[in-house]
Amino acid sequence: MKSEQECREAAMKLELPQMWSTRRLSFRIVTREDADELYEALCEDWTDFLL
Repeated sequence: MKSEQECREAAMKLELPQMWSTRRLSFRIVTREDADELYEALCEDWTDFLL
């Protein structure tokens, strides 16, 4: 499990409007604000989704 800060930073790197899919989530991040709101849910999948 990544820390809250690691997840937030990772979310901020997803700057382009693009589809991101994981085993349990499928959504479109449009703005950094959206990414910030989603980071908690993402953390569960980012454990093995990101380096």
